[in-house]
Amino acid sequence: MLKFASLLVGYRTTEVHWYEAYSIGKKAKSLFAVCVDNSGYSASLELYKIYPVLLDDDATADGDLHIINESGEDYLYSADRFVLIDLPQK
Repeated sequence: MLKFASLLVGYRTTEVHWYEAYSIGKKAKSLFAVCVDNSGYSASLELYKIYPVLLDDDATADGDLHIINESGEDYLYSADRFVLIDLPQK
């Protein structure tokens, strides 16, 4: 899976994570969740940290959330490990 994308900004090139690149040009609402249970995943999930959530209908149907963890990669975790939160845009 593509991890980084290069974008030309003015005359400079900048590097962004692939999941950030998906939102460029869209006005999609960002989802976030707080980790409330990191048992068994202490290296990849930090307790009470806010994580970005990727929209994934298949994962949600299975009771999972698509989370971008400490490594910067996206993984499926059981939804009961998180509490979804609503953050202001600014």
